[in-house]
Amino acid sequence: MARKEDVMIRRRRKVEPSDTAEPAAWSESDRSSIRRYGKRRRTRRRWIRILALAVTAILVALIIANWDVTNPEYVWTWVRLQVTGGDVGDGFPREMEGNTVQDMEPVGRQLAVVTDDYLLMYNKTAGETVRRPCSFANPALSVAGKYALVAEIGGHRLRLETVSRTQLELETPDAIVEAAVAEDGTIAVVVDSSSYQSEVWVYDRKGKVKYHWSSASTLVMGVDIRGNTMTLIGTNTSGGGLQSELLLMDITSDAAPTRFPMTDTLFFAVELLPNGKAFAIGDTGALLVDPKTQQSRPITYESSRLLGYDVSKNRLGLLLSSYGSADGGVLAVYNDSGDCIRTTPFSGNGRWIADDADGGFLVLTSSNLHYVKDGGESGVLGRYSDGLRVTCFEGQAIVLGLTRMEAVEY
Repeated sequence: MARKEDVMIRRRRKVEPSDTAEPAAWSESDRSSIRRYGKRRRTRRRWIRILALAVTAILVALIIANWDVTNPEYVWTWVRLQVTGGDVGDGFPREMEGNTVQDMEPVGRQLAVVTDDYLLMYNKTAGETVRRPCSFANPALSVAGKYALVAEIGGHRLRLETVSRTQLELETPDAIVEAAVAEDGTIAVVVDSSSYQSEVWVYDRKGKVKYHWSSASTLVMGVDIRGNTMTLIGTNTSGGGLQSELLLMDITSDAAPTRFPMTDTLFFAVELLPNGKAFAIGDTGALLVDPKTQQSRPITYESSRLLGYDVSKNRLGLLLSSYGSADGGVLAVYNDSGDCIRTTPFSGNGRWIADDADGGFLVLTSSNLHYVKDGGESGVLGRYSDGLRVTCFEGQAIVLGLTRMEAVEY
């Protein structure tokens, strides 16, 4: 048995590394390679830091520039609406005084309704998600994407709305003739100018002026805007006679607008299509314009009178009735080449036409609610003798009557 004093513990001596120690066999080229490697490593780290700072700065700038859609309140509202659609309602029908409704259109997943006193929004279950005072004397509603624009025709006030909040309140320098909104929140406003025959102002969603156009000879009556393309309709007397014309312009350019005239009609509405073409609708005829080919094609109603119109995707639907007839008519549908691709008869007095956004149309008459699909199939969805107007919303036809809104699947 070993004695305690005979047991020896040997500890390995710790050798401290030397910063200057180098193997004797290293050559000058080896040392040069190590120095180059260290320099590249330091440079790479420096660029990584610069890149990280640049990315952080860009993210901060984007958040500040888009605070209206990135702030916590908006994000929470968006999440709640995506998950639940808003407060759950009791479903349609919903009580509503029809004679107080000035306009109604779907915006996003909401149904926007402008009354004499309020801007209201409802979800698919008829739950009220928005109630904001809006007492414009003669309000007009324009919708695109998530934005709803309420303009006071004949007045000076504009309001840009989303389901989360009022994005912008604006007063124009002259009385408003017509206004439209694009999917990015850009607003185009035609005003009754005190200095020119017509003026058009274009604002971004913050209220900053993006574009201005004026004319001493053209009286502008309507406007539509999509992306950087704006189209106007009006009458022109510069040639000595009165003619209607459609004007196309790029709001990022100072170039003069391209003009497409049409005689023997008075334009009152204009619609830009998703493919860039445009329809101008008049009292006795319509005009299709293709900006790529710079060609236009007239559409005449012949012996029929126009009761209403709408655009569904790239289709133009015209609600026509014979002069002197008190009952019945046809829905004439034109494609984006200007060809009439179908006519569908309807019974009763035509009251309203609405698009389903996929090429189909709803036609509300004093007799029935008709649905015509893009493929041509048609049917009757029901009878709504007191129906005032109709719109398509979340796969439902919302019919506004004298005392309530009703819904039917189509």
